[in-house]
Amino acid sequence: MRIIFCNPSLEKAIRTAFCLCLLAGWSATPVMAQDDVEEADVEEAPRRIIHKKPAKQYPTQSVAGVITDAATGTPMGGVRVQALQLPQYSTLTEEDGTYKLDVPTFCHALVIDAPGYNIQQLAIKGSTGQDAKLLSSKFQSYYTDGTTITSQRTVHLDETSSLSVETDMQRLLEGDIRSVNRSALPAQGSYFTIRGVNSINANAQPLFIIDGNIVDLELERTSLHEGFYNNLLSGLDPENIESVQVLKNATALYGAKGANGVVIITTKRGHSQATKINVRIYGGVELAPNKLKVMGEDAYRRYLGDLTSSIQDLRDNGSSGLDQMAFLSDNPQNFYSRVYSGNNTDWQKDMYRTALTQNYKVSVEGGDDIGMYALSLGYTNGKSTL
Repeated sequence: MRIIFCNPSLEKAIRTAFCLCLLAGWSATPVMAQDDVEEADVEEAPRRIIHKKPAKQYPTQSVAGVITDAATGTPMGGVRVQALQLPQYSTLTEEDGTYKLDVPTFCHALVIDAPGYNIQQLAIKGSTGQDAKLLSSKFQSYYTDGTTITSQRTVHLDETSSLSVETDMQRLLEGDIRSVNRSALPAQGSYFTIRGVNSINANAQPLFIIDGNIVDLELERTSLHEGFYNNLLSGLDPENIESVQVLKNATALYGAKGANGVVIITTKRGHSQATKINVRIYGGVELAPNKLKVMGEDAYRRYLGDLTSSIQDLRDNGSSGLDQMAFLSDNPQNFYSRVYSGNNTDWQKDMYRTALTQNYKVSVEGGDDIGMYALSLGYTNGKSTL
C-alpha cells in the first residue's frame, strides 16, 4: 500500500522521522545486549581443586662417600648417585667427588652414573665409606639390559691407528678372543682361538665372516700347522670397519663351521645424505730395541779358554787338548780358522733399525633418497725394526 501526501513538506518530515527511528533502533540493540550482560548476575563455575597425593615417607639413613676415576684416581664432580630403583632419592657429587644422600633404610644399593663411564652398582655397607671408582665406557659393562641367546660381545671402531684389524681385536676384545702374533713384523696376522686349542689335527680357529661372506684364514688345511701363513685380513682397512662381533657359541646359527666360534666383521655404510669428506694423515716411529753388550773376538776367545781349562779331560791332556779346540787354534791352515777368527760383526747393529710408519686415508660418504654410498682410499707403508 502506498500513501500519498498532498503537502510535500509534511511528507519530507515524516520520512526523516522514520529514518531516525530505524537508526536509533538498529544502534540500540547491541547496547541493550551489552547492558543486559553487564547487569546480569553471572555465577562463577566452582574451581576444581586437585589434591596431590603426598609422597610416601620412609625412614631414611644417610650415606656418604667419594667417587673417583678408576684410571687416574681423580675425584669426579657432577656424578649422579641414586638409590637403586628409587629415582626420587638422588644427588650429584661435589667438585671434590664427595656426596651425601639420604636413602630409605630398606635400600641396599646405590646406582652411580656419569657420561662416558659404565654404570656401577654400589652396595650400602654403612653410613660412610661408600666410595666407588668408575671405569670408562671403553671397557665392557657388567650390567646389560635383557638376555642374549648367544654369548657375544661387540666393539665399534671409531678412529684407529692400527695397520691391521688384529691389533684392535687384541686391544678391545681381550678376554673374549685369544690371539698369538705370527711375527713381530707389522700386519703379519695372528692365530686366533675363542675357546682354546681344542684339536691338534684340525683347525681350531674361529669362523670369520665379513659382510656376510665367509673368509677362511686356513684354506686347504689338514692340520693345525698347515694353511695360509699370510694375513688375509691385512687387505681390510681398519678405518673402513664399523664393528667387530664375537660369537662364542654359534653352532645353532652356523652349524659345524661355527663350532670354534664366529667373528663377524661389518664394514661402514653411508648413513647421511649430506656429502662428507674425511682426510686423515698420520705417522709413527718405532724405535730399535736396546742392544746387548757383547764381547769381541779376542775377549770371547779368552773367556772360552778360561772356561774350558777347568774341564778335567783337558787338564789331563795338557796344552795339546786345548789346541784341539777349533775356536782356540791360531793356525791359519786350520779349517775352522776362517769361521772363528776375525769375526767381530755386530749383528744387532745390522739387523735392527728405527722404523717409520705412514698412513693416508681419504673417504667420501653421502647419498640420496634412492641409495647411499661410502667410498674410501688408503695408502699404508709400515716398516719393522727388524
